[in-house]
Amino acid sequence: MDARSALERISELQIIDVRDPDELQAGFIEGAMNIPLPELPARIAEISADRPVLAVCETGQRSYEAAEYLEAQGFKAHNLEGGMWGWNLRGLPVIQGDGPAGSAGREWKVPGS
Repeated sequence: MDARSALERISELQIIDVRDPDELQAGFIEGAMNIPLPELPARIAEISADRPVLAVCETGQRSYEAAEYLEAQGFKAHNLEGGMWGWNLRGLPVIQGDGPAGSAGREWKVPGS
């Protein structure tokens, strides 16, 4: 799924960011749940089968693998094409800072602002 389509459908998607926790400092999509790709099989129960999933990583490669895996497990899953690199290139909103989504002190920032 391309970044603009993902933003338009953001309220209906579960966003699973499969990057390592230290990569989130560069910014992540509001509401994203961080489940690093190697942990995905062990943590799959944390993902609801009732809503489509948008898998996210830096460039789209790891999230492609995650979406393929989730599809094989019966989820409706999409890969964010171009990953966060593509999202940021389009100037779409991110939360910047370290730690998981929802932590205190987070604020919306548009890259470059």
